[in-house]
Amino acid sequence: MAQLQLTFDDIINVPVASATSVSDWNTFFDLPTYGTSFTGVTVSGNTVNLDGGGNINIKADLFQTNLHLNSIYDEGVIMQLGNSAFANSALITVTLNSIIQISGNNCFFNTTNLMGVNCPSLTGITGQYVFLNSNLINTTNMSFPALAYAGYACFKQTDFVTVSLPSLVEIGDTCFAYCSAIEFYLPNLTTTTGTACFQQLPNLTSIVLPSLTNLVDEGFTDCIVLSSITAPNLTTIGDYAFFGCTGLTSINIQSCTNLGTTVGDNFVFDTINGNTITLTVPTALMTADSGSPDGDIAYLQANNTVTINAIDSNALNLVFDSIANANTLVGDASDYTDWNTFFDLPTYGTAFSAVTISGNTVQLFGGSDIKVKPALMYNYPSYNTSLISVNDSVGSITSVGGDAFSFCTGLRTVDLPACTIVYGTQDSPELYYGGFGECINLVSLNIPLLEQVGDSAFSDCASLIGISFPLVFSGGESSFVRCSSLISVNLPSLTTAGPFCFQECTSLTTFDLPSLTIVGNDCFYDCTSLTTINIPSCTDLGGTVADNGVFASITGNIITLTVPSALMVCNSGNPDGDIQYLQANNTVTIVEVGAVTPTPTPSATPPAATPSSTPAVTTTPTPTQTPTTTSTPTNTPTNTPTPTNTPTPSQTPYPMSGVGVNVQYQYTIEMLGSFSGGTAPEGAIAPHPIIMGDGNIPYAQLNAIKLGGVDGLNN
Repeated sequence: MAQLQLTFDDIINVPVASATSVSDWNTFFDLPTYGTSFTGVTVSGNTVNLDGGGNINIKADLFQTNLHLNSIYDEGVIMQLGNSAFANSALITVTLNSIIQISGNNCFFNTTNLMGVNCPSLTGITGQYVFLNSNLINTTNMSFPALAYAGYACFKQTDFVTVSLPSLVEIGDTCFAYCSAIEFYLPNLTTTTGTACFQQLPNLTSIVLPSLTNLVDEGFTDCIVLSSITAPNLTTIGDYAFFGCTGLTSINIQSCTNLGTTVGDNFVFDTINGNTITLTVPTALMTADSGSPDGDIAYLQANNTVTINAIDSNALNLVFDSIANANTLVGDASDYTDWNTFFDLPTYGTAFSAVTISGNTVQLFGGSDIKVKPALMYNYPSYNTSLISVNDSVGSITSVGGDAFSFCTGLRTVDLPACTIVYGTQDSPELYYGGFGECINLVSLNIPLLEQVGDSAFSDCASLIGISFPLVFSGGESSFVRCSSLISVNLPSLTTAGPFCFQECTSLTTFDLPSLTIVGNDCFYDCTSLTTINIPSCTDLGGTVADNGVFASITGNIITLTVPSALMVCNSGNPDGDIQYLQANNTVTIVEVGAVTPTPTPSATPPAATPSSTPAVTTTPTPTQTPTTTSTPTNTPTNTPTPTNTPTPSQTPYPMSGVGVNVQYQYTIEMLGSFSGGTAPEGAIAPHPIIMGDGNIPYAQLNAIKLGGVDGLNN
């Protein structure tokens, strides 16, 4: 039975005549008018425990100006908040486990004592001024993992330090205006629908918005200490967007097609004077105004010292800190033959046929089907700081070799729209990292068609805050190890994660990996912030049923773990050893899902990993070795929304011949992309089972394996 817990500064200060009278509480909440009535009440110290209620709407003004209510913990009773429900109250902590939308206005207005808010199922805040002028000092105590929309003035004038909202997609007018935050982690923010969303943030010095496509008028007006903005996918920018941002020195809007409402001066950069600025924009904006630069760019150039890095949509664009360093790297940066030699073309793809230099940007034309050769930059350590951006607008790069960009510590943005493979350590003669290892300042990564991630491919990319690879089905050993700033991971198709794959991703709170079947040893080792782990398709947790260090060093957390029922009895009737470790060292709620037995036919698509018809079963949490007083909700929200914009590609079984029915295809992820009909190397993983179709015909379920015609693959 769900329970509502209310904690007061003193039990004598409850807002009813008798704290132990259930009828008094029903009258106070106006039940059943606003929901199902409570059926029981108990009092423990200063805490009132109300049982039996449900679908309750906290009516308008109910706790407004209440200076005695300190905490509210709802296991699944409250579904909506009315206007000013807790405004001007003395609330310190709030947990609302089942609320999905907040439509009331001013719900937590001026709650200046508020230190912690946890709404794991909340997806939208449509009310106005909901947290206006609240005291949410640090969002490590503000958990909205599913929040996708925040409306008008939602967090305006809050005392934030860090804003971390990994699922946020859209915000309304003045959503974060006047708040005191110094850091924003909004990896999935796509659009702003109202003006002045980030207006006058006095402490913000730098911001990266990797997914933002639309910024309306006055977006960052008067952010006077803002020096750097990186928004590589921003296409539309409203008037006055950076008006008064007098500290700007670096602006990356490389995809922008509409800078203000006209090609004239729309005051986008007005009042920015006397600065030395690096501006990265598309080539088209430099001729948008009758052959001259867009009027807003012209203003910036007339009043500042501006280096223009122009990005051509028909070229591979390489942005350097200085064109002189590009010359030193290849010989003559203006000679395309020197670039062909550097990339080892045509050995690794179709050669370039032309080159243009624009500011510090090298634009390479004519290349195609290029594998960036292994250790491309590794042999030039003194110049690894000079490469700032790789923007392959034309789609010439299809794969990235091991160590190709490793140790490129100056690299900040990567856009590879045609790349399908980032190779691992074994692909490099240096055997050090995969394609982007140790790119410690990489903040924006767009590789939408990526399917395979090799060993150490993104190891130590410590500045990445989000990754979204909807087609990736295979991750190698240590692929994302020590990506310590990651707060958002979108890998809906991932079926195999190698050993140490996500080791020391210390900022991640949620792993939602619905297709993951094989988990390597130490995969989530030292992911110390985890609270939600969703692996409903997993059949192999660590390689054996013993403790394989999958969750090592995760202790003292309150965790919801979703796994197949089979993993709870696989160890001689006991849970898998890795689950036992998690239970022994944390407070764990287990959500079990039934086993999946696919029965495909040659023309049918196999069922999803977790069928909707399989009910979830919640078991009692195992107490942690460290005492805790938290309660386990009887309903089991997933806490993290299933991505809707990047659907998992369908998998179609293909007929095979000459393959035993009861064996699995053997191939290794030690060298992603390699394939052999011979004996698999030791440690090979076979994620594609041979299954029987109609007429006893064997089939292998393959996830986008490429055979022939690609480097590293044999027919």
